[in-house]
Amino acid sequence: MTIPLSRSEVKRRYKQVEQLVVELCGLPSAAVKRLPIEDQIKEMINEVAGLKGGARKRHIKYIAKLLREHPVSELFDFMEKYRGSKLKKNKQSHEIEYLRDMLIDEALGYLEDCRHYNQEMEENWPSESVETVLNSFPDTDKITLLRLARLFAVTHNKLHSRELFRVLRAAAERKEHGVPK
Repeated sequence: MTIPLSRSEVKRRYKQVEQLVVELCGLPSAAVKRLPIEDQIKEMINEVAGLKGGARKRHIKYIAKLLREHPVSELFDFMEKYRGSKLKKNKQSHEIEYLRDMLIDEALGYLEDCRHYNQEMEENWPSESVETVLNSFPDTDKITLLRLARLFAVTHNKLHSRELFRVLRAAAERKEHGVPK
């Protein structure tokens, strides 16, 4: 099951693509020729070099709009090889933040439901978000995710939110490097 993205999350992802286009526009022509995208978009990227001010911004936004229709993971990989991994790490951090926030929001909603019915929130509460995370990172401990999300919902202590982020980031790094738990 996939949970629909909020409007804010969609906007953040559009901004990531736009930042990628800005980075692509800073590449030399020879590097742009090697990009894994259509030739038309490559030409548009090369055209940005001659533009200034508002025209440049509009052109970058237009290229980003065109790229939203295509998978951009290959472009992030290309930029990682060419310039380093800063863009890719930022994208990965934003995705992990989204997963953490999704878990916490669901825990807060479940806690509110429990309080409405004068019940105590269970340690092993039912969560669709945890299942989504486990689909992405199967080696992650379900109990730890449930416990940390519940602790944050009950106490609103940011330490639990940060720890949840660390657990998710570690799972993402294990998945990226192919290291078992």
